[in-house]
Amino acid sequence: MRSTTRPTGSGSALAVFEPAESAAAAPVLIYFFGGGWTLGTLDTCDPICRALTNRVGCVTVAVGYRLAPEHRFPAAVLDCRAAVRWIGEHAAELGADRHRMAVGGDSAGGNLAAVMTLMARDGGGPEFRSQILIYIMAGTGPLRELGS
Repeated sequence: MRSTTRPTGSGSALAVFEPAESAAAAPVLIYFFGGGWTLGTLDTCDPICRALTNRVGCVTVAVGYRLAPEHRFPAAVLDCRAAVRWIGEHAAELGADRHRMAVGGDSAGGNLAAVMTLMARDGGGPEFRSQILIYIMAGTGPLRELGS
């Protein structure tokens, strides 16, 4: 497996993990790290990205995004959206198949993955085949609404 870091042109860095053997364009997983939108880096998600790349045989692209409180909402969402679009446009350069894309993440990163899916659906793509949402941070509304 090989990993490299690439800029997206939007200011977000990408860590690209390539499978050891892939004759054709591999599926691509776009991964967002967790940390409550205030912690986490590309380094903190390195082990899970390597494991997913090795076990699945996909190209895994981890997305670096701006963190709070220095960068207020929606900075992380905008960074991730720009990265997702860049990955979709440059999938071939990454050895990936843009028609077999998935998003995933843990904690706040899982929330960002879910948001990217909704934004892609509502804003013209790219299309994702699946999501991997690991102990995501997601609200269900105020408790008073849940009881009624």
